[in-house]
Amino acid sequence: MDDINRQNDNDSIVSFPVDITREEFIEFNLLVSKTIGFLRFKRTQMILLLVLGGISLFAMLPEAIVQGKIDIFSLVLVLVFTLSGLFVFTGGAHIIKKNAGRSYDRSMMGGQSYYGIITVYTDRIQKKNTEITARLMFEDNAIYIETADMIVILSARTPAIVIPARCLTPELCEAVRQAALTAIPITRQKVQARIVPSATEPILPPELNERMQEWEQEEAINIEINYNREEFVKIATDTAIRSFIKLLPLYSIIAILGALFLGFIYGFKTGIILYPVITAVFIGVRVLAPRARAGRAFDNMQDSSTITVKLKRPGIIINSRSNLRGVRVAWSSVNRAVERPDSVDFFSHTTFLRIPKRCIGDFEALKAFVDTNLIHKHKG
Repeated sequence: MDDINRQNDNDSIVSFPVDITREEFIEFNLLVSKTIGFLRFKRTQMILLLVLGGISLFAMLPEAIVQGKIDIFSLVLVLVFTLSGLFVFTGGAHIIKKNAGRSYDRSMMGGQSYYGIITVYTDRIQKKNTEITARLMFEDNAIYIETADMIVILSARTPAIVIPARCLTPELCEAVRQAALTAIPITRQKVQARIVPSATEPILPPELNERMQEWEQEEAINIEINYNREEFVKIATDTAIRSFIKLLPLYSIIAILGALFLGFIYGFKTGIILYPVITAVFIGVRVLAPRARAGRAFDNMQDSSTITVKLKRPGIIINSRSNLRGVRVAWSSVNRAVERPDSVDFFSHTTFLRIPKRCIGDFEALKAFVDTNLIHKHKG
């Protein structure tokens, strides 16, 4: 039976290529959250939580003034509501941006490409790449969001269609807007600003981009790494420890509030004992569990722990059997390179790479190459 939604390509209005950068992916996630998601009611949520904190504070004051005692339960509520309100106002957007960036990086490391061909019809819009075709029907309660930088079309049934302004010529932009705004009811149109198309011609595929060609043309220092079990587990453990340290203030606050709350119910000594117990639980979940999972993952692998690293003048390319396209990290994105007794570690905001010294043929040549390019790119 033929798909009733399927139409001949001759029925299409317009077709053109698009791609999404990491920054655009983060902006898309923020935009959706602010329009229909968590951040939509950020100010209302913050005010409500602060009001509840104020009510808890006023409920605690009479006893504190008259009897000179502080109700621990009320104090915990004041802290919880106040900190939650401040988190909603300042931390929500940061977490969304951070998670979006990590999601994009994981997708790229897994070999996914955000490049594809957009085709617009009168009743739908679709994006096709080498892996899948996402077909979004306008009648499926589609939501149209437009800003100066991008057009986003959402539906609960299919992945979102994201069209950055840099991928649109004025003619393509007008065709997309006319089709979408005609088919989608005005109640589901969220036009924050008129998009400003900046392309003069359709964008090129990533492999034909000038910057990508520069990566391919440059000579490289090639290093093949076959991690053993100990190295693989240590990488996972070190990564988990760094993530744990970054979130340690939050975990400490949660442990203190939990200990205060349970201490109020079961006694002061119980609260004191529970604080290190709660902290130990966080350590077990965030550090020890990833270490154990890494060991099991390595045992189930079949030659997938081998990667190829190419150090070039534009940056570092990391290839694996599961991602032949590779992950590219420009030198300008590398925060630092650290020499350790048995390895060289590279750190960026999104990528951690460890090269065991046993895999490096000429360490002095690699050191000189890294020092030259890392310092030069950061100065530039």
